[in-house]
Amino acid sequence: MRNSNVAQIRRIPLSTATNALVLINVLAYVWESSTGAFSSDYALLAHGAIYGPLVTQGQWWRIVTGAFLHGGLLHVGFNMFALYQVGTFLEMLVGAPRMLIVYMVSLVGSGIAVVLFNYNEVTVGASGAIFGIFGALVAIGLRLGRPGRGLVQQTLPIIVINLAIGFTIPNISSVGHIGGLVSGFVAGLAMLMLHQAPQRPQEVSEFSQPPAVREDVSAHADEAAHESTETPDDTVEQQTDRA
Repeated sequence: MRNSNVAQIRRIPLSTATNALVLINVLAYVWESSTGAFSSDYALLAHGAIYGPLVTQGQWWRIVTGAFLHGGLLHVGFNMFALYQVGTFLEMLVGAPRMLIVYMVSLVGSGIAVVLFNYNEVTVGASGAIFGIFGALVAIGLRLGRPGRGLVQQTLPIIVINLAIGFTIPNISSVGHIGGLVSGFVAGLAMLMLHQAPQRPQEVSEFSQPPAVREDVSAHADEAAHESTETPDDTVEQQTDRA
């Protein structure tokens, strides 16, 4: 079984939707680094971070752009490692178009949750969309029944551990994580209602253990060291939330 799994991994092409998403995030990080985005929250806002008051004034595009920005090297590094692992796995199961749909729905759901419940906090990061991929994997596992049991059993502990870390460490957007998780789960269920589950459930059963990625969000806190600048009306939080 292990040889079969290794063979599947080796057959993954470089030109995948997951790799494209990773590349976009990395390029965005390089752009941030070269243009001073990490100097203050003002700078992150200028680059497109999510901030409730600006979003509700009509800058809804921040829900998308903020999810491709990060707060530092460790932040983007851990997020991209997690995205590559679980994104590739989901893409193998459902194909690139559906994986991208799950990712974007989760991204938007995460951003809306941040605006609704962390209105005055500047937030950046891809974690909400990544949590959405985990949510979709749970939906697929439940839909498959017995063959998908291993997928659910492997995914749920990762979700619980990372949510717990998010609630105990400051400057991590737990609201964004939950919003993305729920959105991804719903998107996964809807996708399975409109289309068949993965065609070969026996293969899913054999390869149903997603990489044991614990998106070590605790590392995000290490990247939350820079102080933010308060706005004239004192509504911007002193530190940026990492999603």
